[in-house]
Amino acid sequence: MIKEYMKEYVDLWKSIFDVVKPIAKKYFILFAAINFLCVLIIYQIAEFSENKNLIITITNFFFFLTFMFGAIKSKIPKITRKIFGRILLAAILIGFLNALQVFGNIDIDNQGYGIVLIMLVCIIVYPIFVTISILIFNVFKKDQISNLELVIYFVILLCITMMVTQLNIDDFSG
Repeated sequence: MIKEYMKEYVDLWKSIFDVVKPIAKKYFILFAAINFLCVLIIYQIAEFSENKNLIITITNFFFFLTFMFGAIKSKIPKITRKIFGRILLAAILIGFLNALQVFGNIDIDNQGYGIVLIMLVCIIVYPIFVTISILIFNVFKKDQISNLELVIYFVILLCITMMVTQLNIDDFSG
């Protein structure tokens, strides 16, 4: 069994740029998991290197590329332009709601650059995080994302980001 998986993993690497030939979802998950374990090992090795940031950046780029190539080759449900637009709208809305939470809880004059940092996280980082999270959730599905599932993802990620924002507000206020 392990030999079969390893053979499929090596074959996938050999045909990574052949996007016409699809792979099974279980092999894609295996591919992403092995690459993620490799990334964790490289992170541990990078701790002892002088060029730690460069190694970590290259490793993240490597994992992102292999994940994307694997996702293209797997039988993951395709995201239509309409659904992707809804995902982006939900992500921007989450960032905006978190920004409103910051404005509602803090006296901006007393916080200095901390408030700017929290606002940048809300407006830039949260939408990117939400979009990537929903796209990753799509990997484990058999059909396209429905509107109800998108709303559920939106509510869950909104709650998570609102809690993180409140923790950051409390850290800068206290």
